[in-house]
Amino acid sequence: MVRVKVKLYATLRKYRPELGHGEAAPFELRENATLRDLLAAIGIPAAETKQCFVNAVGQDLDFVLHDGDEVGVFPPIAGGAEEYTVVIEQDEEGYFVASVPALPGCHTQARSLDELEDRVEEAVLLCLEVQGR
Repeated sequence: MVRVKVKLYATLRKYRPELGHGEAAPFELRENATLRDLLAAIGIPAAETKQCFVNAVGQDLDFVLHDGDEVGVFPPIAGGAEEYTVVIEQDEEGYFVASVPALPGCHTQARSLDELEDRVEEAVLLCLEVQGR
């Protein structure tokens, strides 16, 4: 068995409402399970995810999980009636940097994915306000 810890961000928290903000849920999966298998075990449709991180590194859904991995799953970020794609990268100093391509100038950074989640939502709302949307 492979044991992982999973944090669900933003709207994906509805799949584990008992978890507090930033709290991880433990999951046990079969050997050679992928991120796609993990999402299915949680009950999250793959179409509702935008980015997955394993041990703070972005991975695709076919990535094979290992015992002790820490997983973060992000949906597209909503702003008003629209959803926006958020591109998350990690810079050379270890900061997570998020940008929203559909909203020019909309970007933020943080030391952790938990902190980044809050900052991205705030940045999207501020960019929409500035653009009069």
